[in-house]
Amino acid sequence: MTRFLPLSAALAALSCATAGATGAEALELGPAAIRELSVPGKVTLVVCFASWSDGAKVALPPLAQLAESHSAALAVKALAVDEDQRLVPPFLEQLGIRWDYSPDPGGAHCRGLGLQSVPGVLVVDATGARQGSLEGHGADVAQRSEKLARELIGEPHR
Repeated sequence: MTRFLPLSAALAALSCATAGATGAEALELGPAAIRELSVPGKVTLVVCFASWSDGAKVALPPLAQLAESHSAALAVKALAVDEDQRLVPPFLEQLGIRWDYSPDPGGAHCRGLGLQSVPGVLVVDATGARQGSLEGHGADVAQRSEKLARELIGEPHR
């Protein structure tokens, strides 16, 4: 079951501090915010997506499958950039994805992480350090994210 999750306390505080920023401005989320988003001891994929994105429809299912098959070593934190967040649960359900997600209407947090388009994936290692960010066509994003995640968990890419 998909659940709506509020942003962590650190990110929520940052959001309040930047509430006057326009949608086009990035929040500039640094290493501390990235560690806050990561799951300690696991490689974390921070996935920014939107229900209207054809690329997300292609990228999310293989990322979900990867996360499910490597749940002991890999976690997903999802941010939905949809302005109308009511569209997100049916979108994820249609794709068969049971991720919890946090709302990011307009994508300010995603841009703060350096992701300018959806789908976008920030890959964070098990220590909470940024290892890469991937954007582009859905299938390409999924393949490159999977390759980097597998390298970080010590498994060769197939």
